[in-house]
Order: sequence, then C-alpha cells, then structure tokens
Amino acid sequence: MDLRPFIELTGNNRITRNLAGFGRQKIGNYRNIVFRKIMPSPASVLISTLLVAGVTASLPAIAQTEVPITNITFIGMYDGVRIAQLIVPDRDTTRSAYGGRLRRYDVHIAKMFELTHYECQNRDRKWSRVMWHYKAGGGDIDMGNFEISCSMAAGMRNAYGLGKPEATPVTYYRARATVNVPILNITGGKVATWMNFTKNFRPEFGD
Repeated sequence: MDLRPFIELTGNNRITRNLAGFGRQKIGNYRNIVFRKIMPSPASVLISTLLVAGVTASLPAIAQTEVPITNITFIGMYDGVRIAQLIVPDRDTTRSAYGGRLRRYDVHIAKMFELTHYECQNRDRKWSRVMWHYKAGGGDIDMGNFEISCSMAAGMRNAYGLGKPEATPVTYYRARATVNVPILNITGGKVATWMNFTKNFRPEFGD
C-alpha cells in the first residue's frame, strides 16, 4: 500500500503506519478515498487524519448503549461502498457483554448490522453496502474489516427480528448526531445461532 500521498498531505510518517490495516485486495482500493475523493478540503483532511491516528479514541464513550463504544463514524463513500469505522474501548472483546454467553465481540458485530440496516433505509442512498473498519482498545487493536451489504443486513433483520431502538451517537463526516437504531433481537435460542454466525463471519485484514 503506497502511503506517499498521505505523507504529502500530513507530513507525518508516524500516522501513516496506522493505515497498514486498511488495505488488501478490494480494501486496498479504498486507501485514497479519505484523502482525495470524498474529503478534498483541508478541514476534511484534518478530520481524516484524526480518525486514522486514533485520536477519536479520546472521545467519551456512548452512555446510552449498554455496551460501551468509543466512536462510530461514517467517513464517506467510494465506488458504491460506504466506509465506516467502529472503535470500542475494550481490549478484551471476548468478555461477557451482559453477564451471559454473548461476548462484547458478538454485540459489536450486531451493532454493525443494526447500523447498516438503519442506514440502508435511506432511499436516496447511492451505495449498497458498508465496509466497517473495526478497532478495539480505543483504536489500538485492529480487529479487521467487515463488509455488510444492505441485503445481508435485511436478512439478519428477518432472521432475528428487531427489538427496542437504542440511542446511538454517530458522527457523519463532520457532524455528530444521536440516532435511534432498533437492535437485533438476539435472545433465547438465537444467542447460540448468532455466536456461531460471528465465529464464521471472518474479517479481512490488510497486509
């Protein structure tokens, strides 16, 4: 992955090392979107720099959700794919989410599906899937990239059903908002089914 364009924009070689996990095969095609295609202004470049460098990890955890999340950001769109980032404070994502079998990792994956389905309801959208860049440890641990299509998210809605909406702070480009996102109804016998799914829903990693 050629990081020279970003070095030219930021003059910071240290920051570019944080981009290593964002590129392989099709993920590699997104490497310039934040810098050139969707955020061409100096202010936008600064925002993308903060995201990549993990500065967003210093933002306060979401108080409304039952499982803490540091930051959820929709960065932009490229080639029919919306790019998003989910950062959580946990260094150990295998710990129990609610005192039961569900791990925090399982809940984080569910949150990606819930938000994807929520955003897919926008009839004016010009994209068909979301590429999630998932980080733990406040942004220090690369958990990989998960691509979720609108049809896949709708399939999960049909399979599990939707429960009560959960107030979820989200950053859209430069604007913060709190959206009420219905959560997947992962209860009872569905817990084991969901955990089996997340076990086999493998992320992609960069070189």
